[in-house]
Amino acid sequence: MANFELLPDNIILEVLNYLPVKELCIAGRVCRRWRRITRDYTLWRHVDLTPYRLDLKKTWKVIRSHFSECLISLKLRGDFNMPIKDKNPVSDAMLVDLNERCPNIRHITLQNCKLQNLEMKLPPSLTSIELNQCYWKPRWFKHLHTMIPNIKCLILEHTSRVDNHDLDDVCKIIGLESLNLNACYRINEKGLEKIAKELTNLQTLEIAHCNCTDLILHHISRHLTKLETLNIRNSKVTDSGISTIVSGLRNLKHLNINKCDLLTPSGLECLKSLKSLKTLVCDIPHITSNLETILENNGCIITALDRNKPENI
Repeated sequence: MANFELLPDNIILEVLNYLPVKELCIAGRVCRRWRRITRDYTLWRHVDLTPYRLDLKKTWKVIRSHFSECLISLKLRGDFNMPIKDKNPVSDAMLVDLNERCPNIRHITLQNCKLQNLEMKLPPSLTSIELNQCYWKPRWFKHLHTMIPNIKCLILEHTSRVDNHDLDDVCKIIGLESLNLNACYRINEKGLEKIAKELTNLQTLEIAHCNCTDLILHHISRHLTKLETLNIRNSKVTDSGISTIVSGLRNLKHLNINKCDLLTPSGLECLKSLKSLKTLVCDIPHITSNLETILENNGCIITALDRNKPENI
């Protein structure tokens, strides 16, 4: 410890930068010098609180003690099993305070949070919003495009509440570049078609487990010409749909067609002509040795998965 104490503050600051939030707070109790160093704003640019179960009171304490205009990203996790109101880590007042203290925040992630009693008071500086397994009241996104005008990325993965009405509001964000709707099973062809026709600036679209069909791939290929990443895992698409992708999405770099049971090895042969493709995720039976060789020669990395083994979406 004596040798460590001889280190200058900037070196200790670099070491502490590798600590998660809890350990960083504990380190601040070692001595006055460490307490001063751990309060340095550079340690609180990217804060991940998802490993911890924090109620509203504790979350607010962290915000008031450590957050400043240096904060860039924040991740919070709630708990659906906690019925008490204050167990939810967010509130309207907290979001307002967060906006005032952290005017430069760009990314926010909320997991397992109950948002049905909240208004849309997320910081307007955000460019990326992730709501994973959250609940909110109907039409919560109604004013999202005006209140958060610079949003580029929206992730609603595993959020069963999302339906076509929510997509009507999401489609007003014409500048959106990345949209993740994986496992939002309430969405049907009508909602997916609306996305394809109106969000023409999309570069990333993830719609695994979303009832995607050949008709939807037709609309995607026709309208989303800037698309670089497409995830249609576990969809009822056929060889015809893949052919449509190849002919329409000439900039596509990443494609996930794993567990698309209606595809055949011969139907995937058309992927040979998609020179832009860099990564392909699919079932082992769908990849022939000839196709694998050609794609790899084109610089494509193939991830062939065993359909009998579980895979994260």
